[in-house]
Amino acid sequence: MNNIDSNKSPHIKIIAVSTISVKLKYEKSSKNVYALIVVDIQNCFITGTLALSNSPAHQNGAEVIPIINHLIQTVPFDFIVYTQDWHPPNHISFFENLKARRKYLKSGKKREIKMFDEVTYTGPKVKTKQILWPSHCIRGTEDAALHKHLYISPAKSKVIRIRKGTNPDIDSYSAFMDNERAKKTKLDDKLRERNVTHVFIAGLATDYCVATSALDAFNLKSYKDYVGIVHDEAESTCKIDLQANCQTVTVDKKRIVSTSNVSRQSSEIPHYYTIFLYGSQTSSYATVG
Repeated sequence: MNNIDSNKSPHIKIIAVSTISVKLKYEKSSKNVYALIVVDIQNCFITGTLALSNSPAHQNGAEVIPIINHLIQTVPFDFIVYTQDWHPPNHISFFENLKARRKYLKSGKKREIKMFDEVTYTGPKVKTKQILWPSHCIRGTEDAALHKHLYISPAKSKVIRIRKGTNPDIDSYSAFMDNERAKKTKLDDKLRERNVTHVFIAGLATDYCVATSALDAFNLKSYKDYVGIVHDEAESTCKIDLQANCQTVTVDKKRIVSTSNVSRQSSEIPHYYTIFLYGSQTSSYATVG
């Protein structure tokens, strides 16, 4: 397991959120461009195939919707990104497709494999580790649709839509690229085209798609080399376990900042690529090791 310790790395700062009333005030002279990435607020993860309420964590994914709606409607973000898992029926992540893909298993082709197990496929195109989920977010279905209560900004020029996991042979938890980092989505390019400097990430679920999106944003070397991860549990142990990539971000409480101190004028928010990680909704369906 790789550890990222903010006390040892000056490029990482954790900004804890004790309240979600983030206020970013416009400065006409500011060169900062702010984007909110809303990750996978889809029926699937709220009432559908992979509803978080059915996971071991037993959390209600719908609880994030009013919080995210509040952010969209009250915080002056320059751009709003909406991401969706958007899989073809023969997607590699589906347990139901195991039979057709057994020949690509790295080992134990005849062993018993259960839903939510992790396997390693050696093909047909790339070698990849894969958790076997039930069929979910199949493109064009109601399961894959954004939840009806999610607020969609009416300002079309501010909206960016990203669909991920479209390649049948490789999964993509992150909004930025596939799980093997072989191919990027269009998100990075679209943010660059718009000269985005600060990104806040909110959505479902923290231990997979939100976490990997945050890590990829940090690892994109062409962005400025400072990432702030904003966490919503100021009274917690201040440790965020990003299981999806087996990385742990650990911080000292002295480095945590409440959102009540966050504004575009605030020195607490650096003029760099910044991430808001809304961290209360996890799935914990599987342990990735």
